[in-house]
Amino acid sequence: MKRKISDEALLRRRARSTAYYATHKEEIARWRKPYAAAYYAAHKEETTLRNKTRYAANKEKISAYAARPESRERRRQLQVLAHYGLTTAEYQSLFTKQGGVCAICELPETAQTKYGHIRNLHVDHDHETGVVRGLLCSKCNTAIGLLKDDASIIQKALDYVKTHEDAYVETT
Repeated sequence: MKRKISDEALLRRRARSTAYYATHKEEIARWRKPYAAAYYAAHKEETTLRNKTRYAANKEKISAYAARPESRERRRQLQVLAHYGLTTAEYQSLFTKQGGVCAICELPETAQTKYGHIRNLHVDHDHETGVVRGLLCSKCNTAIGLLKDDASIIQKALDYVKTHEDAYVETT
């Protein structure tokens, strides 16, 4: 039986791992990529066959597990915790503070997963500092990402849209 790890324990583990990686980054990079690439190249067919066989033998079980709401929710909690350091309570607090809507367009999320479930709002963060800024819908999160999180580019896009609000181009 697998033992569930508390959010606090995961945070401690992540902090240790992050600290180790930060101090040994170059050393790890020197051996990780070449080794992984070489291993995969040497064992590509074997690895692909093993993964396909495992999936085919357990397809129903895997699909049923993946579709379970509690499995999806726990995966999401662990992902948010690992990537942004947000506990479930902190995410819920931010979600409630924003009224359950996107911080930019102020609309609820409408994008769906491949199983037809409505996606959670994305955690928006500063890529340089890691500071969480808010929760965004898929469209706004994608838009900000495509504009490289750069305030000057975003401002230029806004100016462009405002300048051309009433204009239209006649086509022949």
